[in-house]
Amino acid sequence: MAVDWIRIKDLGGGEHAYRTGVGGNALDIRVSERKITVTLLIDENPVQRVFLKSNLIYYDYTSEHLRKKYGGE
Repeated sequence: MAVDWIRIKDLGGGEHAYRTGVGGNALDIRVSERKITVTLLIDENPVQRVFLKSNLIYYDYTSEHLRKKYGGE
């Protein structure tokens, strides 16, 4: 599922935040059953950063799907 923004805390204590759209730091963010994939531009090259859900303490995100389901749109 594509998401608009995500906030992640990993087992090592690292905190990560990514956002797509205007002013965002990610091109694409996808959440699947076992992993979270964030596509970034680093030195003008597309790079994917993959977080395995089994190595995370928590993650928060929002998406168009959630807004439609719970936001009353």
